[in-house]
Amino acid sequence: NAEYGEVRSLRMEHNLPRSLEQLLETSKIFGALPKQQSLITIPRDSSIEDALKILSSHRILSAPIEQKLSGDLVIWAGFVDLWTILQHLLFCYTVIVKDDTTLEPWAKILKDMGQLKINGQAFFQTPVLALEKISPVFSVRYDAPLPILLDKFRDEHRRAVVIEKRDEDVFVRGIVSQSDIITFLASHINALGTIGRVSISDLGLYNPKGCEGVSCDVPTIDALIEMYKYRLSGLAVLDNNGELLASLSISDLRGLSPENFSSLLLPVREFLNKYAKPIIPPLTVTPSTTFETVILKLAYTKVHRLWVVDYKNRPIGIITLTDVIRSLELDPYESLIHQWKELDSDHPKPFKYPQQLVK
Repeated sequence: NAEYGEVRSLRMEHNLPRSLEQLLETSKIFGALPKQQSLITIPRDSSIEDALKILSSHRILSAPIEQKLSGDLVIWAGFVDLWTILQHLLFCYTVIVKDDTTLEPWAKILKDMGQLKINGQAFFQTPVLALEKISPVFSVRYDAPLPILLDKFRDEHRRAVVIEKRDEDVFVRGIVSQSDIITFLASHINALGTIGRVSISDLGLYNPKGCEGVSCDVPTIDALIEMYKYRLSGLAVLDNNGELLASLSISDLRGLSPENFSSLLLPVREFLNKYAKPIIPPLTVTPSTTFETVILKLAYTKVHRLWVVDYKNRPIGIITLTDVIRSLELDPYESLIHQWKELDSDHPKPFKYPQQLVK
């Protein structure tokens, strides 16, 4: 992923404090699991239109695809999210108009999405299981050591299903995400010790390779094409002076439904004001910002990235949740991680729902 470049682990140039090592050694995954959760699922036989309506009505970005088995057993075939659906549309776009990226073809497509057909099939009626980039289900035991989860989140995984085994039954306890790990670290911020007071520049934490920007006046669909082309999850939105004005990410598309796809033709500035949020300065840090400040900002604002800016408020880098998680050295826990990998696999498992999690 172009957004996530090489980020040095903290151990490479700064020894991890014993307090942080001890926190990672002794903490279990259930300690990072949110206390209150309701599970929204998408039935296995859903179409893209069905999935969009579920995501839009609950104003969420992703949900597991559920298949009911015998009795009260279910299995999740994967996670479908809004970006997966948009990526499918952008892929289809390259089939329809080839290399023509002008606005006119998009205007025709987005204003009449109900008539869009790919290989003879209506786009909105495409089964969700036909989408190519459905995120796989990765499950972890709720009593497993936290480094097991960190190891998976260093790669392409962004969320995991937390399960509990009771005799012969398996129950889902909830979903844990990268954001939950950052919140957990923030709640134990003192464990960072001296590392927490080191600047992100000295730690080599931020990644200038992932800092891509677009003008606030470009059509939103063009900005999404850039994200798709370079495999980014967010873009800096710049004013005419190249200064950071806003941020465009998948989260800003929350609530996108079959009825308002044409809103993607609006300039980014107008789209954010009308459909996502009023234009407000995105959260920024500077190269001198400390590591603990980064964690606290990410945790308490629930954003997925911070923009690193210079003294003129021009973006010079980006720090993502993945960057922070990758910075934590896991070598001391290699044998522990291997041991738990023998117990669990990435294959979907049938499980049951505790009643309080079902909505």
